[in-house]
Amino acid sequence: QEDYDIFAIDPGSDRGVVVRLFMRGGRITASSYSYFRHTELYDPDEAYRQALLDFYREETPGTAATVLLAHDLEQSDEIAKLLSRRLGKKINIQTPRRGPKAQLTRLALSNAAELLRRQERQRKEAPVEKRIAELFELEQIPWRVEVFDNSHLMGEAAVGAMVVWDEGAWEKKAYRRYQLQARDEYHQMMEMLERRIGDFDKEPPPDLWLIDGGETLRRLAEDLLSRAGVNLPVLAIAKEKLDAKAHRAKGAARDLLHGPTGELHLDPRDPRLQWLQRLRDEAHRFAIAYHRRKKRHRDRQTALLEQKGIGPATLKKLLDYFGTFEAIMQGDDSTLSRVAGKRAAEAILQMRSDENRALSEEKEA
Repeated sequence: QEDYDIFAIDPGSDRGVVVRLFMRGGRITASSYSYFRHTELYDPDEAYRQALLDFYREETPGTAATVLLAHDLEQSDEIAKLLSRRLGKKINIQTPRRGPKAQLTRLALSNAAELLRRQERQRKEAPVEKRIAELFELEQIPWRVEVFDNSHLMGEAAVGAMVVWDEGAWEKKAYRRYQLQARDEYHQMMEMLERRIGDFDKEPPPDLWLIDGGETLRRLAEDLLSRAGVNLPVLAIAKEKLDAKAHRAKGAARDLLHGPTGELHLDPRDPRLQWLQRLRDEAHRFAIAYHRRKKRHRDRQTALLEQKGIGPATLKKLLDYFGTFEAIMQGDDSTLSRVAGKRAAEAILQMRSDENRALSEEKEA
C-alpha cells in the first residue's frame, strides 16, 4: 500500500523521453511523459536533476514522499533536501536495484522505450516540421514555433498575440498577449517583437518565427533579431493581393509564403501550407479574442466618460495625447486640464476616485 513517484529517462539517439508513473495505495493511478531533444553531450545525471526540478516547481498536493529513479543521481541527497524545502515535507530519493521497487522503475523504462519506438515510427513518416525545414532550407527542424499577429480597429485598441507550437501540439501556457501603443501595423509588429526579444533571457527563442503578414514584416523581424545578435529564421504568411488589396474572405485569394529563399506559391491542398495556415489561424483567433475583450472594456469606459459629460471631440483629444484609456485614467490634474479642460479633468479624477473606492470596498468584502 505504498505511495511512490517513479521517474525514468530514455535518451534515445537525439530525442529522449521522461516517463513519470504515480503509485498511490499500491496501484499505478496516473502517468505522464514529456519529450526532449539533446546533443552528443547528453548527461543522465543532469537530465534527472532537471526533470525533478522542473516537475516539482512548487508545493503540489498529494506528492509522494518517496521518489524512485531508474538510474543513479549523484546529487540525490542535495536534490532531496531542496525538494523537501520546496514542497514543505521530507522527500526521499531512491534508485532501487532489486525487488518490487526495481520492478516499478523497469516498468517506467519499458514505457519510455515504447514511446520512443512509437515516435520513431511517426518520424519515419516525415513530419511536417521536417518538410518545412527542407522547403525553406532551414538549418534545423522547427519543432518549436512562435507565431505573431496583431489586431486593431482603425488603429485603436491595438493588441498583439503570440501563440506557441511545440513538439506537435499547442503550448497554451506559453501564449502571450500584448497591449500595443503604436497606431499602424508595421510599428505594432515592431513593438511586439521587440518586447518578445527583450524576454529571450527568461524565455529562450524557439526554432522558428512565423509572422502573419508579408515580406515587409518578415524583413522587419529579421532586422530586429539581427540587431539583437539572434540567429532565428523567420517566415511570413499573407493573403495574395488582388487589386492592391489583401482579401481575407475565404476563397478570394491564396495564401503566399515568404521566407529567406523568397516567395512561395503552394497548392491549397499542400499539407505544408495547411500546417502554416493552422498556426496563423490560431494566432489570429487568439489576437481577435483579446481585441474584442479590450474593445468591450473600452466601450464601457467611453460610455462612463460620456455620462460624465465628456463628448467624442474631447475624448479624441485625450486619446491623441495619452494613447490609451489606461493612460488617461492615470493622468494628473494639470495635464488633463491642459488637454481637455478643467471640467473634463475633474470628471476623470472623480471617475478614478470612484473606481479606487469600489476596488477598496471589494477587497474589504
